[in-house]
Amino acid sequence: MRASAVGRLWVGLQPDCTGSSVGLKPDPQTTPATAHPRAAIDFPNEKKTQTMAIEIERKFLVVGDDWREQASKRVPMRQGYLTEDNGKSSIRVRLQGVEARLNIKAAVVGRARAEYDYDVPVKDAHEILDTLCVGLVDKVRHYVDAVGPDGQKLVWEIDEFAGANAGLVVAEIELKTNDQAFDSPAWLGAEVTEDRRYYNHSLALHPWRDWPENEPS
Repeated sequence: MRASAVGRLWVGLQPDCTGSSVGLKPDPQTTPATAHPRAAIDFPNEKKTQTMAIEIERKFLVVGDDWREQASKRVPMRQGYLTEDNGKSSIRVRLQGVEARLNIKAAVVGRARAEYDYDVPVKDAHEILDTLCVGLVDKVRHYVDAVGPDGQKLVWEIDEFAGANAGLVVAEIELKTNDQAFDSPAWLGAEVTEDRRYYNHSLALHPWRDWPENEPS
């Protein structure tokens, strides 16, 4: 979400224990008798009309290792979540290579989700990961370039998980529309876009190796 222009925040006046108002009081000489007892504060760089950022993404399991030779680069990642999995959003801090990002996503299942992403100082990210997170995910992300049937450039992001999720490999592709077409590589397995268990937020709190079907017999 980008901010510009000028917005206004209304601050309500709350009565204190004596019944009088605390906060910003309207001037009786300049405020009409019908005015609501609230004070307006102007904030520069706030948009009055804002457009929500939407991520459209599909997730698949990966079969075999043929994708490895197609990868153009790989980036180690460590990410942690500041929220449990029963809220309206996931809040994530990620170290990726020499960068750090703060990410907020709507906690919904499906192809399209509201998403906001920001740079954060690497030092701050380390401290947040070490002290504030309720769950962590370690992985290496491999990037495989592709071209869609319409000639549009696409990128497969293949996450090879480590730690408590070691053994799991998931491929994601980000699209511009819900119905955008793409070619399925031979190594692409079952789609798991609608399966919450495969979302990174869930994997941080309920690791893949702890799933009943993955426990040693």
